[in-house]
Amino acid sequence: MGAAIEREATAVLKDAEQLARVDTIEELVALLVFTVIALLGIWVLYRLDSAPVWELAKIDEFTKAVDGDRVLFAGSWNPPHAGHVAILRALAKRHGHVYACVGHNAKKTYLVDAEERARLVRVVVDADPVLRGRVTVVATAGYVWREAKRLKCAALYRGVRSWRADGFSETILHVLNLVGPLVLGPCIKPVATRYLAADAAHGDCSSSEVRRRVLAHEPLEGLVPRAIRADVRRLYAKQGDKCA
Repeated sequence: MGAAIEREATAVLKDAEQLARVDTIEELVALLVFTVIALLGIWVLYRLDSAPVWELAKIDEFTKAVDGDRVLFAGSWNPPHAGHVAILRALAKRHGHVYACVGHNAKKTYLVDAEERARLVRVVVDADPVLRGRVTVVATAGYVWREAKRLKCAALYRGVRSWRADGFSETILHVLNLVGPLVLGPCIKPVATRYLAADAAHGDCSSSEVRRRVLAHEPLEGLVPRAIRADVRRLYAKQGDKCA
């Protein structure tokens, strides 16, 4: 009985060796490429799963003591609204310096360009004593992760209404922010991504809601900072469905 088991085990090992044998350089390259892709996939899934989603109202419970790190808060700011400002205030109190990054997606149409949107954010920052001197506004038409690396930021923040509402699109963007530095960097360590979910007071804040109210001639109080309400109404009055 023991001899039969030994013979069977030997046969299995020989079969395994035969399957593992690489006969040509092409097979070796294919094996290496497959291994790298598999490991990259595992790493991306791990980073996606480990990205924190913090509730804005409880940020002090999730983070450590105030640090001196530079961080970047990215968005389209199309237009800026009270939810953006709430996140900026929380980050300005938590970190050494905050960069408010106004992005431009070439696949979208913006009748209000990135520089004009950045100007609106600067007006908000200058009018707010919590933000003034602690927040710098930048605009980029490139990859946000590249801007974060250029500015030597320790983390890249994204604001979400809730993970149920924005999680799918944010996950796709997160994958791009993870793979982009490795492939296009090349071989640059990605900046850690963190998410801040809106609190109860700002759960309904969105740029699309601002644009809807402008077109419907509805009040913007409570949704858009006072310092830019007139500009937002003027700039977005004729946006219609062309807004990104």
